Order: sequence, then structure tokens, then C-alpha cells
Amino acid sequence: MNKEDIYAQVSVEIEEGNIYQGLWAEAFSKAEGDLQRTKAKYIELRVNAIIRQFNDQKNHERAKKLKNLFTPKSEPPPAVSKFDGKEGLMTEKAKESVRRLFRW
Repeated sequence: MNKEDIYAQVSVEIEEGNIYQGLWAEAFSKAEGDLQRTKAKYIELRVNAIIRQFNDQKNHERAKKLKNLFTPKSEPPPAVSKFDGKEGLMTEKAKESVRRLFRW
């Protein structure tokens, strides 16, 4: 989701009358009662709120992936535990599995 899409979403919300009262009150306060400035400030606050929400969700999903990655399992995944017989070196297949795990 890019910023232009977010601004469009906020515009539609406003046109439909879906105003977040808390944000409107904050915007009104920051605009010192000026209605045009209140509208502009509301849009800014709402866009930032959507971006924060999107980032929080993204971070939550990443944290969940990391938790699953580091949660002990009954045994380690086969590709990670296979070595090619040389001291401490993983096979190419094992290396590729690890690379895929850490790709977002």
C-alpha cells in the first residue's frame, strides 16, 4: 500500500462521513478551531494512523515468523542439520534452505 492509496482511502472515508471523532478532536485542537486547517490536519493524522497500523501489523507478522522459527521443535529441520562430512560445513541444499527461511 503506497501513500497515494492511503490518501485516497482517507478521502473516501471523509466523503462517506466515516470520521474518527478522537482524531477529529485532536485535529481541531491543533488547528486552533480553524475548520479548513482542521480538515487538513485530520487527513494528516488519519494517514499517519493507517501507516502506523500497517507497520504494526507487518511487525507483528515478522515477530510471529521469528517466534515460529526459534520455537523448539521435536527435532531440527533435516536440511539444517545435514552436513557434508567436512567439519562444520553445510551442504548446498542446507544452505539454500536457510537462505529461504530468512527471506522476507
